[in-house]
Amino acid sequence: MDWDTVLMKRAKQDLEMFDTFNKIKIDNTYGVIIIKDGKFNYKRNYKHNPEELMYPREMHVKQMFKMIDTSDLPDVQIPVHLMDSYDWAGNFSFVWAKPYSKKGLLFPSWEFDDWDTKVKNFNNAYIPWKDRSDEPYFKGRDTTFPTSNIRKILRGLFPDYIHLDPIIFTENEAKYKQNKTYEPTTNLIKHKIVLDIPGTKPWSVRTPYIYLSGSASLRIFHYYPRWNEKPWIQFFEEPKDLHGLMLESNWEKPLKEEQIEYLQDEMPKQFRLLHGKRAQNRAEKMREKMKSLTTKHMLTYIKFICNYIGEKQDL
Repeated sequence: MDWDTVLMKRAKQDLEMFDTFNKIKIDNTYGVIIIKDGKFNYKRNYKHNPEELMYPREMHVKQMFKMIDTSDLPDVQIPVHLMDSYDWAGNFSFVWAKPYSKKGLLFPSWEFDDWDTKVKNFNNAYIPWKDRSDEPYFKGRDTTFPTSNIRKILRGLFPDYIHLDPIIFTENEAKYKQNKTYEPTTNLIKHKIVLDIPGTKPWSVRTPYIYLSGSASLRIFHYYPRWNEKPWIQFFEEPKDLHGLMLESNWEKPLKEEQIEYLQDEMPKQFRLLHGKRAQNRAEKMREKMKSLTTKHMLTYIKFICNYIGEKQDL
């Protein structure tokens, strides 16, 4: 797969949606990438806290730019929206994911911090399809509480397949304590079918790992058409990649009874289909796609965006 061509097309489409790149937003939810005289810098109007959710994300951004030769880039400033959510004001910035109908410059999420090594680990752990478990699998946190509760609901419907680490919220729910047992992401390879269920936001950092595992993926998409929203994509995805069950509702609110019934009825049908040869072939195709993605492709993509915006900015 020619990733450079695919990612350049993605970048151009996203860039052309913006009329100007001169409005730089800085607040507690944003950091700003700054290239000045060929040197990289990063700014945020907030005191760094290593325990804060955004801290490792900022470290990921900085690490990516350490690998980029910025000496030939024009002066440029690009905000980074550090939250999982989307800035509905449409401010120009890097984002982790977005509704594919909305503005935003897609950045590789923090799961891609050392993608080349992860590809090697998945290759070393690879198991042929015939030797994998027939039982569907999901392991994750109960992060949909107290919003849609979709993971908890599916756990109730399919307790043998869905394993959740409970989260205990504090009074303000801004921080939580978590009872958790980590399993290697390469455990995905042990199963023919892996569920991809959204957490507190309608996109998943699990998706690239599932693709890389060669397992068939049953994805649950949760989006809200009343906001003129469509299913979300990440920087490595195209809308044509979005295969799964669609829940058209506000993911910040509990599922409706008819939606629960839909999942209860439809998921067993999907499980049967995903054991078939067609699903196996698609899973292998997605595995080859993700194996061919390298950190070098990502850096070329990021540098292209920086150069494009730098040439158009008037700061």
